[in-house]
Amino acid sequence: MNTSIYKKNLRFYFLSLVLLIVATMGSFFWFSAYYEKTVLEDYKTSFDAILTQELNKKFALVKAAAVSYSNYSVIQDAMVYEDRELIAREIRPMKTQFAKWTDYKRYAFHFILDDGRSLYKSFNEESFGQDLSDHPLIKEAIRTQQPVSRMEVGGYGEFYRIIAIQPIFDREEPQLVIGYLAVSQGLRRLVMDMPKFGYQYSLFVQDDGIAAADPSQERTYSLDQRVYFKDSPIKAETFIESQLSHRSIIDIEDFLVYVNPVLDEQERPIAFHAVKIPKSEFHQRVWDQQKSLLWILLLVFSVIALLGAAHIFRVKRDVVKPLVDITDNIRLIIRTQDYKQKISYIQDDEIGELADFFNELLDTTDQLVFSLKYLEKAIDQTLMVSRTDPYGTITYVNEQFCKISGYSQEELVGFPHNIVRHPDMSSSTFKEIWSTIQSKKTWSGEIKNRAKDGSTYYVNSHIIPVVDYKNNILEFMSIREDITMMVQLREQLQDNVIEIEKEKHAAEQANRAKSEFLSSMSHELRTPLNAIIGFSQLLEISELSDRQLKQIKNIEASGQHLLDLIDDILEFAKLDAGSLSLSIEKLAVCSIINEMFALAQSQAGQEGITLNIEGDQEQDFIIKADRVRLKQVCLNLLSNAIKYNKKGGQVFIEWQEVAVNGKSYWQFLVRDTGFGIPEEKLSQLFEPFNRLGHEGSNIEGTGIGLSITKNLIEKMNGWIEVESEVGVGSRFAIYLPLVKRCAIQPGLGLTLESSGEHKETHLVDDSAIRVHYIEDNPTNMELMVDIIESIEGAELKISPTAENGIEQARTFQPHIMFIDINLPGMDGDEALTYLKALPELQKMGTRFYALSANVMMNQIQKGLDAGFDDYLTKPIDVQKIIALIKSVKEGVEE
Repeated sequence: MNTSIYKKNLRFYFLSLVLLIVATMGSFFWFSAYYEKTVLEDYKTSFDAILTQELNKKFALVKAAAVSYSNYSVIQDAMVYEDRELIAREIRPMKTQFAKWTDYKRYAFHFILDDGRSLYKSFNEESFGQDLSDHPLIKEAIRTQQPVSRMEVGGYGEFYRIIAIQPIFDREEPQLVIGYLAVSQGLRRLVMDMPKFGYQYSLFVQDDGIAAADPSQERTYSLDQRVYFKDSPIKAETFIESQLSHRSIIDIEDFLVYVNPVLDEQERPIAFHAVKIPKSEFHQRVWDQQKSLLWILLLVFSVIALLGAAHIFRVKRDVVKPLVDITDNIRLIIRTQDYKQKISYIQDDEIGELADFFNELLDTTDQLVFSLKYLEKAIDQTLMVSRTDPYGTITYVNEQFCKISGYSQEELVGFPHNIVRHPDMSSSTFKEIWSTIQSKKTWSGEIKNRAKDGSTYYVNSHIIPVVDYKNNILEFMSIREDITMMVQLREQLQDNVIEIEKEKHAAEQANRAKSEFLSSMSHELRTPLNAIIGFSQLLEISELSDRQLKQIKNIEASGQHLLDLIDDILEFAKLDAGSLSLSIEKLAVCSIINEMFALAQSQAGQEGITLNIEGDQEQDFIIKADRVRLKQVCLNLLSNAIKYNKKGGQVFIEWQEVAVNGKSYWQFLVRDTGFGIPEEKLSQLFEPFNRLGHEGSNIEGTGIGLSITKNLIEKMNGWIEVESEVGVGSRFAIYLPLVKRCAIQPGLGLTLESSGEHKETHLVDDSAIRVHYIEDNPTNMELMVDIIESIEGAELKISPTAENGIEQARTFQPHIMFIDINLPGMDGDEALTYLKALPELQKMGTRFYALSANVMMNQIQKGLDAGFDDYLTKPIDVQKIIALIKSVKEGVEE
């Protein structure tokens, strides 16, 4: 480093000086131009003021003379009588007197009659009768009958003079103009007085000869020929009109000429005042102003240069020298690798702080080097380390590598790394390794190697490319861990896993076979039950005797009991197989209790059991559960409380919020006045198929309901508790996670009825509606025929196959289609796709319902996913079918 900072600052300093010089020169030239403009403007302003002052004095004097004589009574009378002698006698002495009073010589007096004829000229008395009406000023005075004054040609010869014309009024009639008095003065005095202000004055007049000869040419202006202009240094100059403008400066050799126009009554230039200014005088005035600026700029430049030099000196003293000292100390520490040395530099600034931080870094480095030595020792004792050049030749191996491979360092260094390669390793693996590390990425993986004695060992290897600052590969470092024992243990475990997988596969096959058997048995059992229950429900609403009605009810009850048994066995099988899926969501319990209570009323009425509500009917609770399974669980508890109760007994239902371990839960409690359960049998209550001694009683059941209930509650993150006393009754309580409680909204409250009366559904006369049923079972066909015949005006068409159903639907165009799933040929799910695509049915808005004995959850979901409006299971509920047809019919009529 040495003095690089100092040199950089020095270069910056000189560069700044150069820029400062350039800026100074630029400023000087800019101000010079500004001063030149300022001096010119001063000249213009000064001359304008002097010229205006001198001209105003002349105008004032000639106006005063004109006003005095125009109001003189003797003159007024002489004008009336055109008495030239009288005017001459009065004017001659007055000319001399005015010259004496005003110090201005050669006043010219000219008396003019009101028609423009010359009456008397003091400078040319023989001009009597001369017509002056075309003279611009006379013409203007006659026209306006007002005083007129301007610089114009007139007086002695055809030269420019200061002229003032004053109207002369009749004494008898003051409003009557009887003539005019013109008083004029030449410009001699102006030429004589200007030098005392430092100027030389001239007057340039229009060259009428050139303008008359060629009107298309520009007008030219040359020096006035009066004798007092003959000594002007610019008498030989001629200007053209385009050179002249108001207050313009014209450069002529050694002079600057400032011109200002003389305007006529139409504001047109008729002559130009000209002032000669020597260039030497102009430049001297500019230089006088530049000198002060130059001194200021030199002073600023000197101050900045001195400050910069002082700054460079301080940088060298306070920054560069301390950094050089610190650098020398660092070189010494690097050379000796003695990190305990310290930089002894005491300075209360950033350099001193840098030295302190570097000493802290040395302490940290010393500790790190100490730790690295022990780390290197630990690695050498536990891991295999090697390095190779970019071509794979070994350049270093540690002792652990030699120990495990069986080779010495001399046998490894200088040889390719494949000296330990096992022949069983695939060449594609090493191609992958080489491709990865050549792309400067780390490769990690397991490698099988061979030791010098031919034995096999396994390593978990990490091969790391080492690159330089240009990202070029310098070498490869490999760190390996001996995992031979781990691989041997893994191979043994794999053999065990294979055996376990075989057993698991066999168990899964058995489980699938059981599920398929249960599904098939459910379908086969539900098909005849559909006919049994369906025809029973039809006969029940027919005209039968009391004895026949009782028999039909027994058939229906037995069929329903058999259906319940099938449902319980299926539910238990799904729980046992772990295939039951739940949809946990936030639920309001109010509506669920309404549905559950309505369903339980019929059973309670038949058994003569009274249902009592003790829960808070003003509060609703939001819980987390599966709606269908929650309803199933609550109904099962109510059904058991009714079934296992005494004749004329009571069932009490209540619910509330409880806190358990600081968390809120919803408690649903069912309490009965039944037989009770002995304490020694409570532990067996939830065992499948264990009815606790009620197997031979007239109480129907399978003994798996409570087992299913317990499993479902636990899957919904809750639990069930039971208390019982023989002869008094039982108390079952379930607990589910509570989200919140809230007041029941108006119109959505509980509609619980404690009456046990059985409500029958009566058929009503319906208007015509078309129903299409696709079914291959003759009994089920006949059942649907009887259902439709019981509805007045309904029309039914039955198709035995899906293919026939699609063909019949085009012409029949039904409002409702009931479709079985298991059909010969095309199944119901596939047929639905074709039916929904028919334009005739799309136009009708046909509703499609699955009607099947397939009741597994995955089978129902498959049907809904296929596009059915609803999925109805067999055995069919006749009242539900009738209600469904009625609702569709009402929609069609609207």
